[in-house]
Amino acid sequence: EGLTRFALWLDTNDPDLVLIMEGTNDEFFNDPYSTTESNLRSMVQMVLMRGKNAIIATIPPVISNSYRDRSAQQARIIGFNPRIYQIAADYNIPLAPVFEAITAVPNWQNALMDQPSANHPNDAGTAVIRDVFYSIISAQLDAGNYY
Repeated sequence: EGLTRFALWLDTNDPDLVLIMEGTNDEFFNDPYSTTESNLRSMVQMVLMRGKNAIIATIPPVISNSYRDRSAQQARIIGFNPRIYQIAADYNIPLAPVFEAITAVPNWQNALMDQPSANHPNDAGTAVIRDVFYSIISAQLDAGNYY
């Protein structure tokens, strides 16, 4: 559903920089990888066609616990994330390795994930995501980009 609202959101907000982190629900609903990839490519194209900057992120992990079994969704996310690397390379935009940053933290399943949903980061996980994007934005600004 993100693609259907995306163009309107861009036109309404007219951002200089767009952070794209989409696909968790696609993998929950078993959408074809080709559809998710096409939607993400369309989002990137919409941003770039407006002369704006984009950063695309890998899909964050999900967990399985006593509340939910999200093992199939997690496997699909792991299977899809390499396509996001390719999208970033194809459009020459920065990639935010959100999945990798979260899963690199010891005990991330308990420390960084909202347990009841098993599908969203908690506040500490959101801080990891923020820091991943910030490091990329900071590096781009230091390199003279995003002005």
